[in-house]
Amino acid sequence: MTRNNRLIPLYNIRFDKLGVNYIDGIITDEVMIENGAKNDKGEPMTRIITHETRITKKVIVIDKHQKKGTPKTQKAKRT
Repeated sequence: MTRNNRLIPLYNIRFDKLGVNYIDGIITDEVMIENGAKNDKGEPMTRIITHETRITKKVIVIDKHQKKGTPKTQKAKRT
């Protein structure tokens, strides 16, 4: 959940493979508009607008502890 339209926090993302990986998911954008009106039962008439967008982003994982000239490993180090 986010509080503004410019930042989407991502938590607990981990890549165990060095090289090219992908983040793939769906962003659900939901806006609730309250205009102060009430229906016949006295309940607020809130308008909800929902839009879903699929997003795929490439992530390149490197081993920051690898020394120059040493061969690349297939598994990332676990810390």
